[in-house]
Amino acid sequence: MKKMLGCLLVLLLIVACAFAAQADSAKLGKLTITVEENVFLKDRSNIEFSLYKIGSAQATVDSPWTIDSLYSGVNILGARTSNDIDQAAKQVRKIIENNNVSPVSSGFTDANGQLVFINLEPGVYFGKMTKEPAGENRVDMTPFIVTVPWITKEGISYDVPVDPKYVVSTPTPTPTPTPTPTPTVELSPTPKQTPKRTPRVTPNITPTPTITPTPTPDTTRKPTPTPTYTLIVRYWVGTEPAFPTHKSTHVYGDEYYVPSPPKPGYWVDKPLVDGIITHDIEYDVYYFTNDYSLTIEYIYEDGSEASPTFFEVEREGDTYHVESPKIDGFKPSVKLIEGANPGQHLRYKVIYVSKDKKLIDIADLETPLGLGEIQMHVGVCYE
Repeated sequence: MKKMLGCLLVLLLIVACAFAAQADSAKLGKLTITVEENVFLKDRSNIEFSLYKIGSAQATVDSPWTIDSLYSGVNILGARTSNDIDQAAKQVRKIIENNNVSPVSSGFTDANGQLVFINLEPGVYFGKMTKEPAGENRVDMTPFIVTVPWITKEGISYDVPVDPKYVVSTPTPTPTPTPTPTPTVELSPTPKQTPKRTPRVTPNITPTPTITPTPTPDTTRKPTPTPTYTLIVRYWVGTEPAFPTHKSTHVYGDEYYVPSPPKPGYWVDKPLVDGIITHDIEYDVYYFTNDYSLTIEYIYEDGSEASPTFFEVEREGDTYHVESPKIDGFKPSVKLIEGANPGQHLRYKVIYVSKDKKLIDIADLETPLGLGEIQMHVGVCYE
């Protein structure tokens, strides 16, 4: 399960920082699903899983993971916790079921609870269990979202492991009713009667009165109508409404499911409002602006610092215009760095070389900067 959670969290961070700039679209990946052992799940074989491709990546500079348009309403890119990812997976599952989307591949686990999907193109994948294991116990398995490839401590890996979360429910046996014994009735002997002489009587015939039956009152209980309740969801940016308020009526026991609408340049604290209606419910959903960093390092050819690092916090769409500092006897690889923030963390590196050099081929000194940052390779040739 730790592997799966790590994989899911890496997915969302990779999506936000244009990781696809390093992906090789010609290289195919492998996804290994392992159903972990459980004391209530002795047989982990013949569990069917289906895999769906919901996004792709291109091997070009600055090209991010792209989520297919069918799932654009799901807040995959803005998810920040494993719970957010689980909620996004639930939304994707409903979209797939409502649109009868076919999987790219399906298969069954072996005796060790493993299933391997091979020859997978780089992309974002959704997986779910489509057939429970044999046995009396019920297995409820959480669907998952992963990327192929993913990032490990050693670098980019095209061999992606997933350990799905699941819960085993043991059914409660129904007690067998004990039959109530029928008591034995002993019959008393009928005493023998001595016949008596019946005197002769003149009959007096009286007419039988007519009896009107008394109507039986209707004791059937009329069904009580199922109560209804109101669901209200308000959307805010600070103290200002971000979207019109959602209001709907539900019957007691109904499941409600309201995805929060996406807002460009913002992240939302509740990507999905869902639950079971038992009373009137109100929610407040808040949107927060996405802040991104602009970092510019100034170094000499040997990697030492030439000038203090420039750092600035921006929002999506903000423009920047930063001139490289002047250093006597040296010239920068880039004199001016400017542009508009595309909604990502940006990092540049400017290299200072001696003005005496007539022809310089500046090698790429960039190293991976970690998740949430984009590698910007800055180099120039001088005459």
